[in-house]
Amino acid sequence: MFGNWTVDGEVLDSGSTIEVLMDTDHTATATCIPLYTLTVTNDGCWGIEVMTPGWQYGEWVEGNATFVLPEGTPVTLTSSDGDGIAFTGWYVDAEGSPRLGNPLIITMDADHQVTAVCVNEYNLYVTSAGCCSILVSGLPGGNQTVGAGNSTAFYHLLENTQITLAAQPGYSCMFVNWTVDSGLPISNPTIEVVMDDNHTAILACNVYNPPIPIP
Repeated sequence: MFGNWTVDGEVLDSGSTIEVLMDTDHTATATCIPLYTLTVTNDGCWGIEVMTPGWQYGEWVEGNATFVLPEGTPVTLTSSDGDGIAFTGWYVDAEGSPRLGNPLIITMDADHQVTAVCVNEYNLYVTSAGCCSILVSGLPGGNQTVGAGNSTAFYHLLENTQITLAAQPGYSCMFVNWTVDSGLPISNPTIEVVMDDNHTAILACNVYNPPIPIP
């Protein structure tokens, strides 16, 4: 792309065509700026706003888009999530790990490929309907415990997160079963729930009074 003319050391603010009056020796230099391609891919997000300093309004990308821009142009990319959709990262060129900052600024020093990845979010309700507490493993922030006695915990989790729920019976508390989404009772005290949808897990335990041994 044409940049500017420099005549006798002076940068001219003019178009690609100039006139030089030969009233003495002159030196005229044309400077051209390389153009690079930015490919933007939206993988699951509501959309991506693409903005450069020269644009009054950003471009909105719902699928894929390609932009040809001058060398050195800073491009600001903002991914839109929310309402059950969570942004998880930008994948830039051949980088193996995502960039987590949002917005992302890319300087056009070469051709670039940028993909914004978003995934669904689902709700998990875990209830202890009895005397057992519940150990919840696999949460992003670490393990948590749901207390006994008709207490319910709520978790907002990324799609395909695998959660382990383990009943914690005691000496006088006996595990009965799990029920997930009103399905058939599950007799294993430890279950796994994969977040492919909203789920509700209810643990049933009963108070158990063991017989007193006769001396």
